[in-house]
Amino acid sequence: MTTDGIFTVKYLYSKVISEDGVDNFLHEFVWVHGIPPKVNFFLWCDVHGRLNSQDRLQYKGVDIDSSCRLCGDSTESQDHILLHCKVAHKVWSSVTPSDNWAWAVPDSFYNLASCWNNTPLSGNAKMVWKLLPVVWVLWKERNCRVFEENYTYKLDEELCCDAKTLVLTWAAAFGNTVHLNFAYTVKNWNIVFS
Repeated sequence: MTTDGIFTVKYLYSKVISEDGVDNFLHEFVWVHGIPPKVNFFLWCDVHGRLNSQDRLQYKGVDIDSSCRLCGDSTESQDHILLHCKVAHKVWSSVTPSDNWAWAVPDSFYNLASCWNNTPLSGNAKMVWKLLPVVWVLWKERNCRVFEENYTYKLDEELCCDAKTLVLTWAAAFGNTVHLNFAYTVKNWNIVFS
């Protein structure tokens, strides 16, 4: 309670953050309207460093192979899977504008969240950027490779197509039509940014 005896959520939040939390947490990055709640929760876990990637499981005492399930080259961490893996790089490159635009991948997912809204994009492009389908596609593929015994791995191109399809589907589900022809837009992705 505040000094005048009134309970407020703002006061409670400030107490939680001061004792054990992420200061200046960017809720608009995690709780995006138009994304399914399970994906919002996934983003929340990721920003807080709570995804059970191989390195985190080893830290908890689980004896498990620590190589990345997507590329097989590096130790699997949440930042590696979602940002730095060569498969992740291909998928990110496929959904970002390719004309007159450059984006440097941040060193951590928390830093990605911190700079996410500082983009020069506008209109449909900004809406596409806010939906963040890449991390969900990568995490789902990683989980399928880990937990499904007879799973046929998707090619990088299929993951790129999945990310584009997912953002168009999420946009359409919430009334934002960013395409005239779904299949044409997926194949000619830069028209989303024009």
